[in-house]
Amino acid sequence: MNLRYKTSVASEKGIREINEDFYLVIEHKKDTLIVLCDGVGSEEGSEIAALTTIKIFEKYFKRRIYWFFNFFKFYNFCIRKTIKTLKRISYKNKNIATTLCVAYIHGKKISCANLGDSRIFFFSNKQKEWKQISHDHNLLNQIMDKYEAQRIKKPEFENIINQKENDEIEYNKNHLSYLTKCIEPWKKILPNDSFYQTIDNVNDNDMILVATDGLYNFIENNLINSLIEKTKFSAISKELTDIALKNGSNDNITSILLKFGNGK
Repeated sequence: MNLRYKTSVASEKGIREINEDFYLVIEHKKDTLIVLCDGVGSEEGSEIAALTTIKIFEKYFKRRIYWFFNFFKFYNFCIRKTIKTLKRISYKNKNIATTLCVAYIHGKKISCANLGDSRIFFFSNKQKEWKQISHDHNLLNQIMDKYEAQRIKKPEFENIINQKENDEIEYNKNHLSYLTKCIEPWKKILPNDSFYQTIDNVNDNDMILVATDGLYNFIENNLINSLIEKTKFSAISKELTDIALKNGSNDNITSILLKFGNGK
């Protein structure tokens, strides 16, 4: 049985000259695919990488070829196709790159995967709380993952981020948001490079938010719950992007919000 849902989507360039965020919300029969890409702003032309990725996922979701429908196979198949396409069109700028965030909704199940730092959040109406169900592939988490097994305590963390991992990268606060994984045409991406998460039993009034860092770094997720009480649902994402901009967002801003069930 598939849950019905309401959707609220908004994407703004913010203070940037162009919007390098691209997204897709598409239904096929009873399934829904959400894809969000944020072109890496430090690389000129990265909007090409983001848009190309979106088009590849849309094309093969509509075709639904051999996976029938295995999300893991589909997701990694599309990444391979994207890399192949980007290699062909990025000869002028080999450094173009984009984040990737994907959520596939089938019945009461949500399958998610991501590369980079665009995020997926899930609100459980039963637990009354938002949780991030994606993983930020950045230098901060790479450091934490490396030292977690050694159980280094928080007071020692400042010492960690000032160490040198190699001759090129110094761990300091200015580098912690540096992306360690994303879609790049000239870097091989293996299936286990992505982070995967599954929500097995979605219920009425649960919600999912897919967002770029231009949004989530400048709002609190609980703000969504308060807006639901006083704002038409379809307008909430636009309200969130406006608030993020007022709060000083210096990036493109994209919000894709779904609420499951038929209630208010």
